[in-house]
Amino acid sequence: MSEQRGNSQSNKNARSIILKLIAVIIAAAFIWLLYSIYISKVITWGDVYAAFGISESEELSPEDKMDVLSESGDTRVTFLYVGQGDCIVIEDAGKVAVIDTGEYIEIDRLLSFLETRKITKIDYLIATHPHTDHIGSMQTLVYDYSVSEIIFTSVPDDLTPTNATYINLLKAIDKTGTPVTIPSVGDKISLGDGGFEVLYAGGGSALNNCSLVLIYTVGERSFLLTGDAEFEVEDALAEEFGKRLRCDVLKAGHHGTKYATGNNLLSAAKPEYVVIMCGTDNEYGYPKEQVLGRIADAGGQVLRSDLNGIITFTTDGQSLNVTTERAA
Repeated sequence: MSEQRGNSQSNKNARSIILKLIAVIIAAAFIWLLYSIYISKVITWGDVYAAFGISESEELSPEDKMDVLSESGDTRVTFLYVGQGDCIVIEDAGKVAVIDTGEYIEIDRLLSFLETRKITKIDYLIATHPHTDHIGSMQTLVYDYSVSEIIFTSVPDDLTPTNATYINLLKAIDKTGTPVTIPSVGDKISLGDGGFEVLYAGGGSALNNCSLVLIYTVGERSFLLTGDAEFEVEDALAEEFGKRLRCDVLKAGHHGTKYATGNNLLSAAKPEYVVIMCGTDNEYGYPKEQVLGRIADAGGQVLRSDLNGIITFTTDGQSLNVTTERAA
């Protein structure tokens, strides 16, 4: 008799958890709707749990969170936490672009995300510039995934790296025969319902300033992605493109250094959000107070991978929603 009561109680508990998970999905959709219309704040999973009285022990796993987010057909732009490095994954109408991959030591974070999202084919693998904190895991993706095309920046001969990471990436490209494109300013690269425009194609005076600068646009929403470009490139872009740099989301240059994300760029781009990709307690002290002050003065809302973890934007081309792995 006691065993039957135990089984009955277990079944009730299981049903309760299932019902709460369903409630989470409904709540997430409802809160995102409110956000896009009324609320000017970042929604975290903690907000959803709190709204429905769900305890931390019952919260969704990272895999379940990704399943919830994938229910819509919206474009997803994900800024992954890969320590002191950059990695951005764009999913749009069944097409995928991976922009930078972080250091190799952080590869498990990237591979786990790709597995969770069931990504096995990468349409564009983009290296903004060949520093190891941007290309560290690319060799693995070239070997282990179906990569349709690799997009490189233009680097002068005297700045071309000679380290093992870069050399091994070139060997992987050669062995697999993966096509490589070095684009020019003004080139357009379609991806799903949206597409990239190349605003800067490298050739700067330092390797950071050889970073590809891309703007990704889907419908009325756009994301300005600057790699590690600093003032030299930003000022030239602001002068050349002006209001064409307007964006909803700006990825801060060079992990939040004081030598990037300057007033000229911020004034031209006028981003609602600025994403800073840097490692927790990193040795450089990024992001610097100077850049945080400039962003605040420009009216941008800062999101940081070291504090917020994975940062995901979803859009249907009109509304724009953002969720973070954790609150700052």
